[in-house]
Amino acid sequence: EIDHMCTWLIAHRQPAASDLRQITATIKIINDLERIADEARNISRFAAEISLAAANNKVVQFSDAYQINDDIAKMLHDTVASLTASVPVQANIIKQYYDNIPNIYDANIRTIMSYMLEDGQNLNYAIDYLWVGNALEKIGMLSISICEHIDYLLTGKDLRHMSH
Repeated sequence: EIDHMCTWLIAHRQPAASDLRQITATIKIINDLERIADEARNISRFAAEISLAAANNKVVQFSDAYQINDDIAKMLHDTVASLTASVPVQANIIKQYYDNIPNIYDANIRTIMSYMLEDGQNLNYAIDYLWVGNALEKIGMLSISICEHIDYLLTGKDLRHMSH
């Protein structure tokens, strides 16, 4: 609905400068938020299956998954707080949360793969863990993208195309 309103504004009001920047940033943020919601839905589906298996002692818990979850939760919280307060958040600060996630995710993959080789009965649940980790990583990247859009909205600087 908001996306439709933004498109209507562009077509009928022909906004300029900061108004156009606000509309385009809003459209991009909406897209990223929708993608985060899709990933959250996927995580909830996999988590339900993993939880059921864990309740029946059929699957091993992987502690690294919780570390990724905590880091992504911090990223998403700070991103949404920045968005609602209209305060530019330094995308680099949010990226700091993300810096270690690929390493944890890779270690998690190695642990899960060795577990899958040892015990083939829990293959489905191990794959669910992999999908959850993948979805969390996507949410982290989308949080960074939203921060970049917020910075663009509030400062006019497109951080995606600046050298770091």
